[in-house]
Amino acid sequence: MTMAYISKNNILAAYKKLSQMHPDPNAQGATQKISAIRHFLALDSFYKLHNRDCNTRDKDDKEEFADLVGKVCEVCHDLYTTNFYYPLKHHTGDYSVGSNFYSAGQVNASLVNPNEIFDYPKRGGIPLMNVQNGVLERNISLYHNFSNYVTSTDYAVALVIWLIRKTSIELNNGKTLYDNIYLALSKIFTLELLNVLFKDSAAFEQELNKYNLIFGENFYPIQENDIENLFDVSSDEEKHSDFPISYQVIFYGAPGTGKSHRIKKQLEGVSKENIFRTTFHPDSDYSTFVGAYKPTKAKKPLYGLNGGLTVRLNDGKDDLDEDIITYKFIPQAFLNAYMQAYRKPDENIYLIIEEINRGNCAQIFGDLFQLLDRDENGKSEYTIKADADLKAYLEEELGEGGEGIKDGELCLPSNLYIYATMNTSDQSLFPIDSAFKRRWDWEYEPIKYKNTDWEIEIGDLKYRWSDFQKEVNTRILKDTGSEDKMLGDYFVNPPTRVISYNLFRNKILFYLWNDVCKDGDADIFPTDEDFSFSQLYNQGSEQLIVSMMDKLGLVPIDDEEDDEEDDEEEDIGTGRDKTKYSINGVGKYPKRRLATELIKLYIEQNPTLSASQVVEKWKSLGNFVSHFVETQEGYDVRTDKEPRVNVLKCGNENIYVSTNGWGGQGVMDSLISAIPGNWNLKVEKIQ
Repeated sequence: MTMAYISKNNILAAYKKLSQMHPDPNAQGATQKISAIRHFLALDSFYKLHNRDCNTRDKDDKEEFADLVGKVCEVCHDLYTTNFYYPLKHHTGDYSVGSNFYSAGQVNASLVNPNEIFDYPKRGGIPLMNVQNGVLERNISLYHNFSNYVTSTDYAVALVIWLIRKTSIELNNGKTLYDNIYLALSKIFTLELLNVLFKDSAAFEQELNKYNLIFGENFYPIQENDIENLFDVSSDEEKHSDFPISYQVIFYGAPGTGKSHRIKKQLEGVSKENIFRTTFHPDSDYSTFVGAYKPTKAKKPLYGLNGGLTVRLNDGKDDLDEDIITYKFIPQAFLNAYMQAYRKPDENIYLIIEEINRGNCAQIFGDLFQLLDRDENGKSEYTIKADADLKAYLEEELGEGGEGIKDGELCLPSNLYIYATMNTSDQSLFPIDSAFKRRWDWEYEPIKYKNTDWEIEIGDLKYRWSDFQKEVNTRILKDTGSEDKMLGDYFVNPPTRVISYNLFRNKILFYLWNDVCKDGDADIFPTDEDFSFSQLYNQGSEQLIVSMMDKLGLVPIDDEEDDEEDDEEEDIGTGRDKTKYSINGVGKYPKRRLATELIKLYIEQNPTLSASQVVEKWKSLGNFVSHFVETQEGYDVRTDKEPRVNVLKCGNENIYVSTNGWGGQGVMDSLISAIPGNWNLKVEKIQ
């Protein structure tokens, strides 16, 4: 009997099919529908595990149910799908679906009225389960309603493939593929659910054959770019401009996360005439955002007397004019976008505000603030009176009594979208009050560590940008307790994907030193001795920075390749060992690095343990390779020259982990097998 996993391509094909279950996958109804499916599946899985209903009044039950919802939603670590459609959402505490499931929905209603039975979901008249006094009740009589959510066999097949994406399938055991898939799913869900999904076995097998299922030894997690490529978000069909995410959105996050880039991608294909941009700064005000009378240069005809008549003067060829200064109403970004929206009512118009928190929003928006309340159709719920100057200008441009200035009032139209960006780490900024905040939707732009092919060049050595970025961000979070100052993927954007030594010093290290570490006072600059920032520009500065990279546990790219060669030599007869591993579904580590990452995560999870206690815990698992893990004291008495190790910080002490010897047959497997289950370190082979 062989156990295998369905290939990533098959899973993505199923994901693509599931995205079509609603005619508008970005509509609210689509999210509600998928949310209902997920909570129903989670309850069924809970019942399979415990053979009882889920009592949300019990803390453990409530948390486990949420985790089961998360398992259905999870695309890869910390990334979840709201409706089987791009864009994906990062973990927000409830897997971005059914945020009111406990607090404001049927569960809460049942707690207020404990003797009453409530249906879930509430809308649509097609319930999937009951809720009474906070208990999620599995009602078998409602299972047939699931066909109203998964409306055809092809959707059922796609859902089954998605649900068993992380589950091994039996092959070559004399049973059909249909039977083995049924068996795999029965380990997770009840027979009642399976009977709904596999209702017509002949039709199910027919649809299943269309996938031409491919199996492999490992489960390959889906990444965000897989989803982007799957839907080809740059195509005309899937452009975000066709599916505006909201009328008013502020994209926020750490510097360099790609907030402006995201807006740019969403507006690909939109005419430049329909996009208006402005950038807020401390001197921005209402007039620079909306418009005002300003002095402007103009021409005034020259006249004179000719035989008692006033005539236009000329030089014999052309009429003569004189330059004068006059005043004219000059519209700015907001007013230009506003007028364009009324001139083109059938097209979407976009106003982009960069760095919105670097200006005084209350001063800049003024009474326009009231217009930001939109009704269900996207129009301003409340209009405002235009002042005399603005009224006169708009009546001239849009026509007296025309839309946009009817009765002398301003009103945002439904085709005007306002997108803004905000760096949460900015220091020279104005606070944004809660009344202003609540009138916007907020979209967090996370750090994705996507630029894995970028390199940092320090002399003759090269380091991976993503490795540096991850390590430094981990330390920033630990030191500051905040994500605001972490390095985004595009904190720098080198044209050749190589971050030069000067760019590294002048932009990255300068930012870390001055804005994050406050003159280097943090664990982000670990070296044997304290140093000043000016030393980064002295002779020998390269050696200083290389020492810092070493203390961060970063290995030059060439050294990584050398380690791979060592592993190859030790893995006699097997050819080149390209095996990679993930820890708790995260990362892609070779053997030489895996032990280091395991111990590093263990230190993070057990912050109260000393270095000697950590080393003792890991040594108790076995002596897998020479000098597997050791304290500073153990490392100092070693006699072998230039040992290959990674250095980890444990409090104020160092722990040394060997990078040699892990290529031997079965060595790494022995370490993985020895790790206790309660250590929360689940290792999986991913390549």
